[in-house]
Amino acid sequence: MVSEELETVTAQVPEQADDHVPAEIRVDVLRALDTLPRMQRAVLSLRYLEDRPIAEVSQVLGISERTVKKYAHRGCAALQRSVHLTDEETQQ
Repeated sequence: MVSEELETVTAQVPEQADDHVPAEIRVDVLRALDTLPRMQRAVLSLRYLEDRPIAEVSQVLGISERTVKKYAHRGCAALQRSVHLTDEETQQ
């Protein structure tokens, strides 16, 4: 069973402002994240946008730490192939 918090996490990707990343790149990343499967998007949002540790992501989503790592790996790989991101953006 997926926790109620998952619905909040995946309903909308958090838009935490990062002053050193141009707005157009943030928009492209959010578009690319929106194309991912729900759990990959949730893991990447929690792990990298909210900077939560693997153990916490695991607990919030009700999945094992190994599964968090798997979704993070697959999600990052998918983002690198995303048509929404150029090579320059994926290298940052």
